[in-house]
Amino acid sequence: MQLCGRSRQQIVCGSRARQARRHWPTPARKVTPLTRLLSSQLAVKDHLITGALALYPGLSATTPSEVASNLSVLGSLAPAKQVRSLVLSNPQLLTLPLESWVDFFSHYGLSTSEFWRLLCSNPSVLLHGSVFSAGRAIMFLKTLGWTELEISTIMIPFHAVILQMDVEKQLLPVFNHLVQDKGLLPEAAQAYLHQHPQLLYTKNFKAVIQQQLRRERMKHLQHSL
Repeated sequence: MQLCGRSRQQIVCGSRARQARRHWPTPARKVTPLTRLLSSQLAVKDHLITGALALYPGLSATTPSEVASNLSVLGSLAPAKQVRSLVLSNPQLLTLPLESWVDFFSHYGLSTSEFWRLLCSNPSVLLHGSVFSAGRAIMFLKTLGWTELEISTIMIPFHAVILQMDVEKQLLPVFNHLVQDKGLLPEAAQAYLHQHPQLLYTKNFKAVIQQQLRRERMKHLQHSL
């Protein structure tokens, strides 16, 4: 749906960019090759770029060629105004291997427009994860019976946080709890997680599972009366 000629996604990205800039420091003006590159490519004033560099030191450590490559990747995904809004709200995205992420998600069936939506709505998946950890998480989902189509159309768009989680420390314990502590057969535990995938990233998953199973037992008893 278009709102005033702009999509909801554009409005979200633009709003985040404005909120991020309010908290940027105002360092002494220091124009570097990276500052000039970003100022030119994003069509913004130098002080906004120096503010971003001061707030995100990792960006200053990134070479201009790496930043230019990432800007090129983003430019292939969306118009310049949307790229500017995204970068100003999340400058640290320019420190990542974005081309590798595009290739990774493309392998699992995500289109470039779907990848762009993920960048705007959930950049933390990339900022706090890695291609390696995301690949391991997807392999784990496959062992639980999710197909590649379900992963690309359901799990990544709506449960993307799973991709930045540790399989052994965070994901597998949920499955093991259902089997070892709650007595579900592996097949039943898989089916249960397909119905409630959010349990894989729920911190207090044990308490939530306990409540859900209690409600389901009560419903079963009521129907049997």
